[in-house]
Amino acid sequence: MGLDGVVYKRAGRLPANVDRDLIRVDDVTGEVTGKDGSAVFERESPEALSLRLGNLADIGNLREILVKKFPHLASSIILTKILYSGSHSGDAIPYVQIEPLKKEIEFIRRAGAQDRSPELDQFLFQMDELIAAAESEGNPIAFV
Repeated sequence: MGLDGVVYKRAGRLPANVDRDLIRVDDVTGEVTGKDGSAVFERESPEALSLRLGNLADIGNLREILVKKFPHLASSIILTKILYSGSHSGDAIPYVQIEPLKKEIEFIRRAGAQDRSPELDQFLFQMDELIAAAESEGNPIAFV
Protein backbone atom coordinates (compact mmCIF):
# COMPACT_ATOMS: atom_id res chain seq x y z
CA MET A 1 0.00 0.00 0.00
CA GLY A 2 1.06 3.53 -0.64
CA LEU A 3 0.22 6.80 -2.27
CA ASP A 4 0.34 7.85 -5.92
CA GLY A 5 -0.26 11.36 -7.23
CA VAL A 6 -1.97 11.60 -10.62
CA VAL A 7 -2.91 14.37 -13.02
CA TYR A 8 -5.37 13.30 -15.71
CA LYS A 9 -5.34 14.62 -19.25
CA ARG A 10 -7.93 17.29 -19.89
CA ALA A 11 -10.93 16.42 -22.02
CA GLY A 12 -9.67 18.77 -24.74
CA ARG A 13 -6.84 16.31 -25.46
CA LEU A 14 -9.18 13.51 -26.49
CA PRO A 15 -8.74 12.07 -29.97
CA ALA A 16 -10.92 13.77 -32.58
CA ASN A 17 -12.94 10.59 -33.19
CA VAL A 18 -14.30 10.48 -29.60
CA ASP A 19 -17.95 11.50 -29.35
CA ARG A 20 -18.00 14.22 -26.67
CA ASP A 21 -21.60 13.34 -25.79
CA LEU A 22 -20.45 9.93 -24.61
CA ILE A 23 -17.82 11.05 -22.12
CA ARG A 24 -17.91 11.93 -18.45
CA VAL A 25 -15.40 14.10 -16.59
CA ASP A 26 -15.04 13.29 -12.88
CA ASP A 27 -15.79 16.46 -10.88
CA VAL A 28 -13.15 15.69 -8.24
CA THR A 29 -10.23 14.21 -10.18
CA GLY A 30 -10.72 15.47 -13.73
CA GLU A 31 -10.50 11.91 -15.07
CA VAL A 32 -12.19 11.46 -18.45
CA THR A 33 -14.05 8.19 -19.05
CA GLY A 34 -16.92 7.01 -21.18
CA LYS A 35 -20.32 7.48 -19.58
CA ASP A 36 -20.43 3.70 -19.31
CA GLY A 37 -17.07 3.68 -17.48
CA SER A 38 -15.08 2.63 -20.52
CA ALA A 39 -11.68 4.03 -21.46
CA VAL A 40 -11.69 6.85 -24.01
CA PHE A 41 -7.94 7.13 -24.60
CA GLU A 42 -7.56 3.99 -26.72
CA ARG A 43 -3.81 3.74 -27.27
CA GLU A 44 -2.49 5.92 -24.50
CA SER A 45 -2.92 6.48 -20.81
CA PRO A 46 -5.63 8.85 -19.54
CA GLU A 47 -3.00 10.20 -17.16
CA ALA A 48 -0.77 13.12 -18.03
CA LEU A 49 1.47 12.13 -15.11
CA SER A 50 1.44 9.51 -12.38
CA LEU A 51 4.06 9.40 -9.63
CA ARG A 52 4.52 7.05 -6.68
CA LEU A 53 4.90 9.37 -3.69
CA GLY A 54 5.74 6.56 -1.30
CA ASN A 55 4.55 3.63 0.74
CA LEU A 56 2.80 3.97 4.10
CA ALA A 57 6.07 4.32 6.00
CA ASP A 58 7.52 6.84 3.52
CA ILE A 59 4.46 9.08 3.76
CA GLY A 60 4.44 8.85 7.56
CA ASN A 61 8.13 9.72 7.67
CA LEU A 62 7.65 12.76 5.42
CA ARG A 63 4.77 13.94 7.57
CA GLU A 64 6.86 13.56 10.73
CA ILE A 65 9.76 15.51 9.19
CA LEU A 66 7.51 18.41 8.18
CA VAL A 67 5.57 18.52 11.45
CA LYS A 68 8.80 18.64 13.47
CA LYS A 69 10.52 21.22 11.29
CA PHE A 70 7.47 23.38 10.49
CA PRO A 71 4.85 22.99 13.25
CA HIS A 72 2.99 26.06 11.94
CA LEU A 73 2.19 24.11 8.75
CA ALA A 74 -0.30 21.90 10.61
CA SER A 75 -3.19 23.25 8.53
CA SER A 76 -1.23 23.36 5.26
CA ILE A 77 -2.40 21.74 2.03
CA ILE A 78 0.61 19.43 2.16
CA LEU A 79 -0.25 18.05 5.59
CA THR A 80 -4.05 18.08 5.35
CA LYS A 81 -4.53 16.96 1.73
CA ILE A 82 -1.43 14.92 0.86
CA LEU A 83 0.57 13.57 3.79
CA TYR A 84 -2.34 12.99 6.18
CA SER A 85 -2.40 9.31 5.22
CA GLY A 86 -0.21 6.96 3.25
CA SER A 87 -3.16 5.25 1.60
CA HIS A 88 -5.88 7.77 0.84
CA SER A 89 -7.36 7.60 -2.63
CA GLY A 90 -10.19 9.06 -4.63
CA ASP A 91 -9.59 12.58 -3.36
CA ALA A 92 -7.78 15.47 -4.98
CA ILE A 93 -6.29 18.90 -4.57
CA PRO A 94 -8.63 21.16 -6.57
CA TYR A 95 -7.06 23.19 -9.33
CA VAL A 96 -7.77 26.44 -7.43
CA GLN A 97 -5.45 25.20 -4.65
CA ILE A 98 -2.50 24.51 -6.97
CA GLU A 99 -1.03 28.01 -6.60
CA PRO A 100 -1.21 27.97 -2.76
CA LEU A 101 0.35 24.48 -2.82
CA LYS A 102 3.15 25.79 -5.00
CA LYS A 103 3.81 28.53 -2.43
CA GLU A 104 3.97 25.97 0.38
CA ILE A 105 6.51 23.94 -1.59
CA GLU A 106 8.60 27.07 -2.22
CA PHE A 107 8.45 27.99 1.47
CA ILE A 108 9.61 24.55 2.60
CA ARG A 109 12.39 24.57 0.05
CA ARG A 110 13.65 28.03 1.14
CA ALA A 111 13.16 27.64 4.90
CA GLY A 112 14.79 24.24 5.18
CA ALA A 113 17.43 24.54 2.47
CA GLN A 114 20.41 23.68 4.65
CA ASP A 115 19.13 20.47 6.24
CA ARG A 116 16.56 18.77 4.03
CA SER A 117 16.65 15.00 3.81
CA PRO A 118 16.98 13.24 0.44
CA GLU A 119 13.43 11.88 0.98
CA LEU A 120 12.02 15.37 1.43
CA ASP A 121 13.95 16.66 -1.59
CA GLN A 122 12.49 13.81 -3.68
CA PHE A 123 8.97 14.57 -2.45
CA LEU A 124 9.35 18.29 -3.24
CA PHE A 125 10.64 17.43 -6.72
CA GLN A 126 7.68 15.10 -7.31
CA MET A 127 5.25 17.78 -6.15
CA ASP A 128 6.87 20.25 -8.57
CA GLU A 129 6.28 17.73 -11.37
CA LEU A 130 2.64 17.14 -10.36
CA ILE A 131 2.03 20.89 -10.08
CA ALA A 132 3.51 21.48 -13.54
CA ALA A 133 1.27 18.76 -15.00
CA ALA A 134 -1.80 20.15 -13.21
CA GLU A 135 -1.08 23.63 -14.58
CA SER A 136 -0.53 22.26 -18.08
CA GLU A 137 -3.74 20.21 -18.04
CA GLY A 138 -5.87 22.61 -15.99
CA ASN A 139 -6.80 19.66 -13.78
CA PRO A 140 -6.47 18.82 -10.07
CA ILE A 141 -3.86 16.55 -8.54
CA ALA A 142 -5.65 13.32 -7.67
CA PHE A 143 -4.54 10.55 -5.33
CA VAL A 144 -4.88 6.85 -6.04
